[in-house]
Amino acid sequence: MQIFLDIATEAALAAGVVLQNYLGKLEDTITEKGRPGDLVTAADKASEQVILEVLRRHFPQHSILAEESGKLGNQDHDFLWAIDPLDGTTNYAHQYPCFAVSIGLLIQGVPKVGVIYDPFRDELFRAGAGLGATRNRRPIHVSQTA
Repeated sequence: MQIFLDIATEAALAAGVVLQNYLGKLEDTITEKGRPGDLVTAADKASEQVILEVLRRHFPQHSILAEESGKLGNQDHDFLWAIDPLDGTTNYAHQYPCFAVSIGLLIQGVPKVGVIYDPFRDELFRAGAGLGATRNRRPIHVSQTA
């Protein structure tokens, strides 16, 4: 699992750089998709492209389900990457600092790896089956109180 977690991290961090570069420069790049209020920006698309490049370079045979591009690659493969290149597009478009890059790997339909990167706060959350979970590479645990 470690290699998958490391590659997902590489992709999320690269996408975070893209999002930081676009922040505050979106005036003419916001459009609606599907239903009213469901926004997509040039930053969504550029972030997704960077993630796809990283995943395809390392795992060209894997399936990918991307928010903007849909299903890609070998759809019969046991490994499926699910990516949201900009989770919180509306917040991002309004420069509200509550958005992230989300990447997950399912193996035979079971979640095995997850990475969430908040480039605004530079917070990186990672988890992998059998590997535990971290925030900025330090172990985190569930609370013992309700």
